[in-house]
Amino acid sequence: MAAIAAAIAVGGCDGAESHPTAGDDAERDQVEVVGPNESRMAKLGLTVDLPTNLLEACEDAAEATALDAVHCPPIVPDSRTRITHAGLSGGESTYSLNLISEGLPGRGKDFADGHWLIVADRSPGRLWRNLSRWESRPRVHGVTLDGVRARVVTGAGFGTGVASQDHVIVLWEFADTGYLVSVHWDENRRIAIEIARGLINQMVACIRDATDDRESSVCDGVVVASA
Repeated sequence: MAAIAAAIAVGGCDGAESHPTAGDDAERDQVEVVGPNESRMAKLGLTVDLPTNLLEACEDAAEATALDAVHCPPIVPDSRTRITHAGLSGGESTYSLNLISEGLPGRGKDFADGHWLIVADRSPGRLWRNLSRWESRPRVHGVTLDGVRARVVTGAGFGTGVASQDHVIVLWEFADTGYLVSVHWDENRRIAIEIARGLINQMVACIRDATDDRESSVCDGVVVASA
């Protein structure tokens, strides 16, 4: 619990703590979604050109975490990105990347526009359990991205937390680790899903490479932890 509470404090737009949960609704509306598409990414203002400072942030997180590796997002906003935090999100077996990208669609509110983050936790259930105590019932539906089931949360009416009010959240589990992508403003749902899609494609490809007895270095964008 402490690990996620810290992640929430780092990730929330207002720096305060938060939580969410949504029960069985996450199991409905399962949709199989295909891999990255250049035309789709361009319409959403996204790119596969990872900025140098974000790669360096992933390396910083890899130095801090006890997880085996940090997955640097292969699909990112096509605009200048600032790093506000790269490191642990609480416990040693976690990491978070807290980011501001100027090109993300917003509502003209400087404190929130452009904010997005990625969180990983060795205890997958903790990510979901700590997204709880909603002030209004959120909308939760399932998607399948490259064979991996994920939950997409919108309409979050809580005021503080991992995702603060009005964040769209995508959560999934892979290789016994929980992952979360959160982007401010519900209308950025497709952007959040696309960023999550890129990470999941990367994870699945990395596993396939490993089963082909190839070196882990073929896993582009995966920064092996130094610990």
